[in-house]
Amino acid sequence: MMTRTARARLVSQSGFKLTPGMFVNVTLKVPMGKQLVIPASGVLQSGTRQIVFVSRGDGYIEPREVQLGARAGDDFIVLKGVSRAKRSSPPPTS
Repeated sequence: MMTRTARARLVSQSGFKLTPGMFVNVTLKVPMGKQLVIPASGVLQSGTRQIVFVSRGDGYIEPREVQLGARAGDDFIVLKGVSRAKRSSPPPTS
């Protein structure tokens, strides 16, 4: 999740009034077009690398290093490393 500070004009439909110095958390829903995404729970964050496990079929999986973009809800946008044809698997548990 990214955070930013910006000045904005907020119009409340509920009649709630903000006073100077008050802060709000806002979630913006912005259409991002069609993107390849993977659930955040399917990404192994190793500190320096981001790895997903791709199904090779017949119960076999292989690790694949990926480059991830922004987080969109519970998913990450995949920039490099896997294509649409590949199917990811959850990381193995120890």
